Amino acid sequence: MRRLSSLPVLAVSVVLAAPLSGQAPPPAPVSATAAPAAAPASVVPVWGYTDFGPAGVVASRTRVDDLDFTEVAFANGVRLNVKRTTFSPNSIRVAARLGTGQLTEPAANEPGLSTFASLAFSTGGLGKLGIADLEKVLMGKAAGIHFTSTMDAFIYEGQTNPRNLLFELQLLTASIEDPGYRPEAQRVARGRIDAAYQSFARSERGPLALQVPRLLAGGDPRFGLPARGEMMARTLDELKAWLSPQLASGPLEVSVVGDVDIDVVIDAAARTLGTLPKREPRAPLDDLRKVSFPRQPFIKDYAVETNAPKGLVAVYWPTSDGMDIQRSRRLNTLGLMLAERLRLRVSDRLPNGVSPTVASTASDIFPGYGYIVAIAIVEPPRAREIQNAIVAVAADLGANGVKQEELDGAMAKTLKSALETEQTNAYWMTVLGRAQERPEVLDWARNRLADFKAITKADIDALAKDYLGEDKASRVIIHPYPAPVSSPLLVSPTPPPDGL
Repeated sequence: MRRLSSLPVLAVSVVLAAPLSGQAPPPAPVSATAAPAAAPASVVPVWGYTDFGPAGVVASRTRVDDLDFTEVAFANGVRLNVKRTTFSPNSIRVAARLGTGQLTEPAANEPGLSTFASLAFSTGGLGKLGIADLEKVLMGKAAGIHFTSTMDAFIYEGQTNPRNLLFELQLLTASIEDPGYRPEAQRVARGRIDAAYQSFARSERGPLALQVPRLLAGGDPRFGLPARGEMMARTLDELKAWLSPQLASGPLEVSVVGDVDIDVVIDAAARTLGTLPKREPRAPLDDLRKVSFPRQPFIKDYAVETNAPKGLVAVYWPTSDGMDIQRSRRLNTLGLMLAERLRLRVSDRLPNGVSPTVASTASDIFPGYGYIVAIAIVEPPRAREIQNAIVAVAADLGANGVKQEELDGAMAKTLKSALETEQTNAYWMTVLGRAQERPEVLDWARNRLADFKAITKADIDALAKDYLGEDKASRVIIHPYPAPVSSPLLVSPTPPPDGL
């Protein structure tokens, strides 16, 4: 049911729906520092990150038998979760959650800094190696690190193999302890920003990355993206000032899943991550977790300068958070029911018969915050007709509920998918990623299949009645209008009267 829009790289952090609790995300993106396929003939620089000092001390080691993994805490506060699997021979996934991420972004004064961090951090290389030299070191190695600023943590992700595991953990540790912050990183980031904003200016999905996320979050500047000029104004000095304290002492939890020897992983982590400075415990930050959907439904029209003969309609229904995993799973199931109804009743009126995209986003970061969204690409003259049809189908689902055979079909697919994902390293990375920070996620994994089987028609009918009423729907339409041939790409003429 959950499908992400095809947005440029800049919009990675603001796609339509966050990963749903209890579900595996797509595979980790290709590392910004991953080794190229072929190496030019050149001198390989010295890898200067093999000795971080005395190995860290293991303060505790706990075997979680029913989920078949090991939790480790080092004396410096670094947490490690390790699971051996046989799903993908000779393959290992590594991920680290560090600090607070976008929760503490100074977005009011430095808008877009979190996205700038995702674009600039990795391309700055390391203190001892610029990005070009680092790529030479990585030649022929199954190793790499991709950095992303997410809503509640900075995420480092990589894939490796048993032979290169120690090197991968050295690379991760060096990225935390000695980032490069080189000027070329700012140049690369601004080039990507410029390209992305040019694409936004000509895409019917542009407002979904720029304005709509902030609107859905009651104007919170941490959501969506700022104006192009504000985004281009971000600097490495700002990035360093924000990240450095968190890299130095922020809470850190690392997960390693795949074709591993658990003792070997723990030893390698002790020699790398276990040597880092003392980590602080994660602060609650309750005052920064207050986000709310607009109190009253809204109607917004946007105009995009493009010659492409297509528009976009979106409808949003506020729901609730994902901190109650049972409710979150049932909201996800409601989204599946709505998607199927729209496929049957609306898709024949859409270009090429493509069904609307439906997603449920139930936050486990912001109490009370969540929504279901339906999005469709449309022929512009039929935009309001299609939007009204989407609202009417949802309202009918709210008033009359689902059919048992609809639910049975959807749950059969859900259970099949759940069983399949449990045989992947990607799924177990989502389970282990916060296992010590939030132990309740382990119970989410334990009861996942049983809870899916327990979902009833009455459960879904009650949620549909609560949330899918016509009077609760917020509406967005994005219209195209012709771009004058002589106009610069980023200078828009006056939009139609309903453009915002």
